[in-house]
Amino acid sequence: MNTKQALAMRVVGVITTGMLIVPGAAFASNGKSEDIGAKGKKAAFCLQLDQLETTIIDRMEQKEGKMSQQRLNREDTLHRRREANDAKLLERRNTRDEHFDTLLEKLEAKATTDAEKKAIVTFTASVQTAMKLRREAVDKALSDYREALDKAVTDRKTSVDAVLKKYKTSLDAALLKAKADCAANIDAKVVRENYRAAVKVAKETLEKDRRAIPTVGEALKPAIAARKAALDKARIDFKTALEKAKADLRVVFGADDV
Repeated sequence: MNTKQALAMRVVGVITTGMLIVPGAAFASNGKSEDIGAKGKKAAFCLQLDQLETTIIDRMEQKEGKMSQQRLNREDTLHRRREANDAKLLERRNTRDEHFDTLLEKLEAKATTDAEKKAIVTFTASVQTAMKLRREAVDKALSDYREALDKAVTDRKTSVDAVLKKYKTSLDAALLKAKADCAANIDAKVVRENYRAAVKVAKETLEKDRRAIPTVGEALKPAIAARKAALDKARIDFKTALEKAKADLRVVFGADDV
């Protein structure tokens, strides 16, 4: 059930690692940039802004592609685990039905009077009703939990995507500002420092916004508690009904025969 949680909590960390690109990184491959004069540095900085933009876009697309694939993989894993859990639940229910049928066969073999036969019919109806109510309660508890899990994952995904979109918008704005400053012949050092400062703020904001997003585990706490309470009640209610049905049967058959 918790399979999707890991994705939502790791997404932003994966995206931000290696995504922050500053001019120094783009220029590192150009050994001549250290030797040219101030005008040369300015020209190199401005000329490489388009290359920087392309690099940023490429890395963002790679990270987003990886994130999308991870989400698909986790959704597939969750689907398969749910199918496996449903199969196990059905198997346990079939086993209980078989055990109950075996019990009824033994009781019917002991029944010799009309009163005993009637008591078995009443016992069977009572237990079958209790089993039906328990299964309905369990199914609803599991269904409600799964809906809550799906919503928590979707909400987390939506929030993460919004944070990343905001981050990308900030990077775009910083790059556009740098281009405008270059076109306006603003000092290259100032343009470069302003760009780096804007990217730094964008990254810090990204981290702050990411931490503010509730994890799937946090969002699921109420649903987990509700599921436990519902399952506990279903178990207790069934046990109570079963004990009463047995007690009524003992009145007719005797304590030693049931």
